[in-house]
Amino acid sequence: MKSQLAKFVCFASISSLLTLGCSSLAQFTLAQGRAVGTVAQGTLLVKRSGASAYGPLSSGTLFAGDLVKVENGSSAAIRCLANNITYTLPDDGIPQGVADICP
Repeated sequence: MKSQLAKFVCFASISSLLTLGCSSLAQFTLAQGRAVGTVAQGTLLVKRSGASAYGPLSSGTLFAGDLVKVENGSSAAIRCLANNITYTLPDDGIPQGVADICP
């Protein structure tokens, strides 16, 4: 009887660890980048989710809640990670949501 109880406790512990592992994996997946931004010339501005101001981005990962805008006379693009398509952003200074560009 003791050996059966020990096996059950061991299984329950392993099951809990697997559940925690899956939960952590789901959270990690949600935090992964949506796109990569690149600047050919000038300035690409990014406003991170929850931030109050824009800052320059020469290159780097963009997330679903980020806003991007390209200053007049600049040229920049973002490559969507899900489909590997690169989109050239207009230099009109109008903010665009990364999630809208890379659904």
